Order: sequence, then C-alpha cells, then structure tokens
Amino acid sequence: MRFFTSLLLVVACTTFSYAQLVISEINYNPPEVGNDIYEFVEVYNNGSSAVNLLGYSFTEGIEYTFTSGFNLGAGEYVLFATDSVAFAQAFGISAFQITNGSLSNGGELVQLSDDMGNVVDEVDYDDGNGWPSAADGAGASLVLCDFNADNNDPANWDDATTGTGFLSEGLEIFANPNAASSCQSGAEVRFLASGFEVGEDVGTV
Repeated sequence: MRFFTSLLLVVACTTFSYAQLVISEINYNPPEVGNDIYEFVEVYNNGSSAVNLLGYSFTEGIEYTFTSGFNLGAGEYVLFATDSVAFAQAFGISAFQITNGSLSNGGELVQLSDDMGNVVDEVDYDDGNGWPSAADGAGASLVLCDFNADNNDPANWDDATTGTGFLSEGLEIFANPNAASSCQSGAEVRFLASGFEVGEDVGTV
C-alpha cells in the first residue's frame, strides 16, 4: 500500500510538469507571396523548473522532434520556424528548423507531445470564428495574452502589435518571438500600407 501511494504521487507530479509548456505565439500567414518563409511557432515554459525536451515532438500541424537533450528553463521560450535562416535574418534570433509541414493559412491544430506520446499542449487556431484577423496575412502574428489562460479560446489571443522594423511585401511584420506579448484593450488603428489618397470632399476618415 505504501508503494502504491508513492507511485500515485510520482504520476501526479509528472502530469503537472506537462501543463507548464504553452504554445504562446503562432505566425501562420505572414504577408509574403508564395511560400510563407517567416512562419514560426513559439513555446513558453510557464513552470518553475526546467524541462528536458529530449523526445518531445510536434505531432499535428508541423513536424519537429528533439533527438537530443534540450533544457528549456523556467520563463524561457523556444522557437520553431519553417525557414530558420530567413527567421534569423528577419528577427535576429535563432529557431529550430521545422523538418516537415507548414502552418495552414486557414487554421489547423498544432499539437506538442512528450517523449511518451502524451499531448503536452495544443492550439486549434483559425482565420475566423473570433480569432484575431490581422494575423491572417496583414503582417501580425497571433500572440497569447495570458500564459495561464486557455490558449484554445480565441478571446485569449491578440494580433501582435510589436513592430519588428522588418518589411515583407511592403508590410511590416508585427511579432515578438522570444518575448512576452502585450495585448491591446480597446480599439486599434494600424496602417497596412505606406500611404493612400483621400479625396478633399470625402469627409471624416
């Protein structure tokens, strides 16, 4: 009976450690024409201890498996990009190269699993149905507003508003990979082009 009780405690602690990894940013439809080379997924360690990601993998949406040990410390991020070279040039930070697949512009399930195949976290994002709209080709990534909130609820996500200074197809990419997001409260105005013409008699714009 003592052995059985100890085993239950170990299982409970292990299960709790899964919940600390959170998919926290998704750039699924950057503005470039053709292949979306600036796509990326960010994972955040929301726990109080490091997690060794050996054997962890994305099992839906994109493909990547950690074939060697990688410790993700508490409060740290790890990034996965469809083109790690282009990502580093654009954002000035490194990311793991996704081995296969890309993020659907129409939305899909992105799922991270541990070395035993248990689902650690998943997000079923969309380009409609309440999900932020500027992330759908207008230059912004999807950012999670609260790491403790349900990241499958579109109300807990926002369009990134952090300018990177990097232009793609004439649009600045708004994203904050490897950093916490600051979500907006209230209306937001963003110019998606460098300029436009307004007639003299158009009235209020």
